[in-house]
Amino acid sequence: MAQTLRVPRRQAGHPDGGHGRQSACGARRDPNLVIIARTDALQPNGWDDVTRRARAYRDAGADLLFVDGIRTRAELDRYARELCQIPCLYNGALAPAAELAALGFKLTIHTGTLTAAFERTRDAMLELKQHGTIAAGRAPELFSEMLDVLGVPQYQAIEDKYAR
Repeated sequence: MAQTLRVPRRQAGHPDGGHGRQSACGARRDPNLVIIARTDALQPNGWDDVTRRARAYRDAGADLLFVDGIRTRAELDRYARELCQIPCLYNGALAPAAELAALGFKLTIHTGTLTAAFERTRDAMLELKQHGTIAAGRAPELFSEMLDVLGVPQYQAIEDKYAR
């Protein structure tokens, strides 16, 4: 499970960013919870502020750093060079996943997954609208796999445990 910590903008300018970072990390109860500290400071404030914030987030206990607003390959390279000694997340499609890993990124949100999912969903809905049905293909196996990935059996077990 991942949680992104966002400090309200009115607190983000303070050297300690308010107490949000420390309280989120200090309140962690699940050792598998990953706290992702995100900063939107790049575009309005530049790299010096991003670097200061990144180090403060890490010192407060964040597991991953997410610098939002990386728009160019030069910015991506600088992000990797200056901050990937702190585990970093990249959100975008400026480089293939293997190259991002080689640059030191530990987690990637690739925008292509969202557009691929949208395209397939749109096409399925158009097929349903035009033909009244969607070709099943591997639907039974995929449905079962989807339920497993979403953790439905675990939630059903919890529900069964507390059902009256």
